[in-house]
Amino acid sequence: MKKSLFILCTLFISVCAFSQPKVHNTSRTKFMLADDISNYDVGDCVGGFFVARDANTGISYIVDILGKKKGRIYLNSGFGSFIPRFFGGKVATAVLQNGMHVVINTAGEIVKSYPEAVRISPRFVDGIAAVRVVHPQTGNRMTVYINESGEQVFTDLTIAGITLTDGDFEVYPLKNGLRKYQDPKTQLFGYVDSSGNITIPAQYKKCHNFSDSLAAVSSGENLVEYWGFIDTKGQYVIRDKFSIEPDDFHEGYAVVTTKDWKKVYVDKTGRAVTSEYDYAARFFNGYAVVNPGSSTDYKMVILDKSFKIVNKLSVSSVFSVYYNEYNNTIVMDDCVYYPNGEIKLTINTSYTCREFVEDIAFFVKEDLSGFFNSKGEVLLRLVRGNF
Repeated sequence: MKKSLFILCTLFISVCAFSQPKVHNTSRTKFMLADDISNYDVGDCVGGFFVARDANTGISYIVDILGKKKGRIYLNSGFGSFIPRFFGGKVATAVLQNGMHVVINTAGEIVKSYPEAVRISPRFVDGIAAVRVVHPQTGNRMTVYINESGEQVFTDLTIAGITLTDGDFEVYPLKNGLRKYQDPKTQLFGYVDSSGNITIPAQYKKCHNFSDSLAAVSSGENLVEYWGFIDTKGQYVIRDKFSIEPDDFHEGYAVVTTKDWKKVYVDKTGRAVTSEYDYAARFFNGYAVVNPGSSTDYKMVILDKSFKIVNKLSVSSVFSVYYNEYNNTIVMDDCVYYPNGEIKLTINTSYTCREFVEDIAFFVKEDLSGFFNSKGEVLLRLVRGNF
């Protein structure tokens, strides 16, 4: 057994420099046997629980991060199906093998079922999920919203507070006390409060979630767009002056794109406060990732709030930057960074890893898979055996 553990550890060693932290097994790493790992669709671990679904049989196990099975359910694997994600480690939405849309607990028990439903959002967002139901009298489809107990909320307002992307049916998040919604008749966007009361009427062609107490909204006609920023009262703080969709405000600054497709930071008056960059990301805990362009002999750097370079990154470009508010880290190019650009963890590039949810990410490579945290500690390994 010790020899097997050593081999598993060796397979997981990073190809990066030995001085950098790497993903590794510890004395607390748990091992869970799975009869054919390649058959299982494994969901994200939230609140210490995840779901593993056998794609062939539909049998799904609810498992805790220690590898202990807590429940068993039969999930649908057809169109509109998804792997449940537990909200707060308590409840999750699911579509059963018989087509029933339900809310379940971590024991696999049904908390609430919706026989009239044709769609349910794949996860709770800020304690709210959406259910698309067919009205029993009219046959019309409508969207209702439910809480963690499965009970309907927003009873006085049927809003299209959802986003449909790649087959998903998601609820918009509550940000700065407001949630964006779309009027089903006009297709325009506005904002409601946490109780579903309209705070800012639907009047925008497009809009973002609130961030830093401001939200980017779009006006204009046909294909012409003009973007500006409003406050939580619906008043323009920055008039609709941007012809290219801007990024959101974070820590007092937003990144906007110039007509030459360069990036600059603006303050909350809309004034540009930096020179142009080839690439610029949002501020996060006092720091931001930018590419200064050809004027320097290096590529990606870290700026502080005074826009001074505090760190130079070894990567020449960044295709995506993922921010983790839960553990205050940034993931770029198979590395986990502290906001100031120091490397916290190097991930072996031969492994396929998901984004961190809370402080846990799922990895997979051939017949090896499992979960690790941002310290690189493997919490649970799925290995071949009798599931």
